[in-house]
Amino acid sequence: MKNAIRKIAAIACSTAVFGIAPVAKADGVIGGLINQVAPGVGTALDRANHDLGHPFENAVAQGADAVLPGSGAVLQAGWAIQRGLNVPGAAPQAGGQGPMPPMPAPMPLPQPPMVNRCATPIGLFGPGLFAPLGSPCHVYGPYGVVMGTMVM
Repeated sequence: MKNAIRKIAAIACSTAVFGIAPVAKADGVIGGLINQVAPGVGTALDRANHDLGHPFENAVAQGADAVLPGSGAVLQAGWAIQRGLNVPGAAPQAGGQGPMPPMPAPMPLPQPPMVNRCATPIGLFGPGLFAPLGSPCHVYGPYGVVMGTMVM
């Protein structure tokens, strides 16, 4: 029974961490949840929570620790990471780096040049069909198919 309660508490804590964080965005836990219902009100409450030293988060973490030892530290760490993001209208906090800049588009891989000559052990053949430089090719020799490599 005790293990079942711990499993339920662990699931509840992970749901709180992973379920609230996307909703909360850059606001705190209180602001993110309340802004879903009353935009703007949650941000003001979050400011007050911040100014008072985050008593709401501390109380939730203590309650989680009482049920599942160590889970409060996980919640506090997640909220500390969340608080490191820029909150609109808030002064930057120590250690906060702000939102990540947009990622640049990946550079396309360089393409090998297209060539139309096939080098085989029995000689150079072409011009023929174009293919990437270095790709395998074949020609029909006097005794059957001869494999080669596409060259310039």
